[in-house]
Amino acid sequence: MIRYVLLRCRARKYHRWMVWPTTLPVLSLTALAQKPAARISGDIVNSERVVIGNTHSPRATSTNDAGRVSPETKLQGMSLVFRRSDEQETALLKLIKA
Repeated sequence: MIRYVLLRCRARKYHRWMVWPTTLPVLSLTALAQKPAARISGDIVNSERVVIGNTHSPRATSTNDAGRVSPETKLQGMSLVFRRSDEQETALLKLIKA
């Protein structure tokens, strides 16, 4: 029984030393994979803005407009939902399969 316990203790020490050489390369690869591509490629020009359709609540009408909000007002419960480009979706599926 004592021999078994000693072997287990040695095995744990061995595993402890084996974890770092295998973990560090994996962590470095995931750090490289997490860098997003630059999506804004130039200056933002206000005269070239585009209105995105179907993005406003039906309750947001001119009759419900209460005017400007104070700059100190904190908005709560706001969600922005973006869709991945086809290229991003393909890269994600490739990453998941790997």
